[in-house]
Amino acid sequence: MRFFHADWVEVYLGTDYGEYLRKQTLLQNSGVKFKAKTRRNSRRFSINFPGCGSLGLTRGGLRIKDYYVILVPRENAVYAGRLLE
Repeated sequence: MRFFHADWVEVYLGTDYGEYLRKQTLLQNSGVKFKAKTRRNSRRFSINFPGCGSLGLTRGGLRIKDYYVILVPRENAVYAGRLLE
């Protein structure tokens, strides 16, 4: 059993959702296998600021950015990296 996606390499990490979708479309149209994930920061924010409670996580509270990640198999990493430039 492999841990932490040992066979997969991160080729994109960003906060722009539109760009994230465009990169996925490029990989899909090229036939490259990929995994797309979202790293949400809301839990991290509530742990770092425990006195804030859930007020900081409401619509009127502080804006929290999510990170969008695209992973590809290690053998396709160079090709996918050039494709996404």
